[in-house]
Amino acid sequence: MKAPVAEETTGADPHFRLEASLNRSSFKDGDEMLISIKPTKDCYVSVFNILEDEKIVRLIPNRLKADNFLTANKTFSFPAKKDKRKGIILRAHTPEDKDTVTETIYVLALKQPLDLNAGKFQEGIYGVYNGQTAFMNDLIKEIVGIPLSERAEKLVPYQISKSNGGTK
Repeated sequence: MKAPVAEETTGADPHFRLEASLNRSSFKDGDEMLISIKPTKDCYVSVFNILEDEKIVRLIPNRLKADNFLTANKTFSFPAKKDKRKGIILRAHTPEDKDTVTETIYVLALKQPLDLNAGKFQEGIYGVYNGQTAFMNDLIKEIVGIPLSERAEKLVPYQISKSNGGTK
């Protein structure tokens, strides 16, 4: 198997880091999710959900939350109370044919704003995902040209299990 590989030519900025977490690491189908992000520098953040089939759903920016600028050393929560008032609620869902899946939240923080061809990646804030979006390799192609010194990244894996009459 041959795969094109891009070589990173600059090192990461040791002062540009990112903390990211979820309100828990294991969810039941229908549970509400909350993402917390804290960068060490002012930045522009994009948040993606990497689904179990390696498809990508874009959570931030979105049509209701286009401003993705975060202030250094301040914790950002998504969805925040004002996002919820706009109707943004993140819920964990398993595919109909699976009892348990592992997915990942991918947080990408950049020192400068960048249009990541967001149209490729379906928004994931309005209910159950319909399957029409780009794959992980499409996202990698979008970010590989961004120098390590200009970005901070965090992967946050989590598991979803079918609910036995839980919240939906």
